[in-house]
Amino acid sequence: MRYVYIDSGTTNSRLYLVEDKKSKDVMVKNIGTVNNVAASDPHILTRGLKEAYECLIKRNSLTDGEIDGIYMSGTATSRDGIFEVDFLPVPIDIKVYSQKIPM
Repeated sequence: MRYVYIDSGTTNSRLYLVEDKKSKDVMVKNIGTVNNVAASDPHILTRGLKEAYECLIKRNSLTDGEIDGIYMSGTATSRDGIFEVDFLPVPIDIKVYSQKIPM
């Protein structure tokens, strides 16, 4: 299995290419939720991460179709990020959590 994990913060984002449970490559991009807020454009972070993602897979001679999934955490999951995710107390019951996800 091959996936990309994105840890996005306030000012920087890190993209990890993971294959067979091992990190194969890491890319740091100077973009975070502060860019969305400063420009009053909610799509700046999305565009910047898409650009970084495309660069990461290209430099590893991969195509989008060869990536099994993309996972994201950090401030990208906040109100000023890409998709707001509610905070839940841990431990999390996956069945309860899945019922809270908007469709």
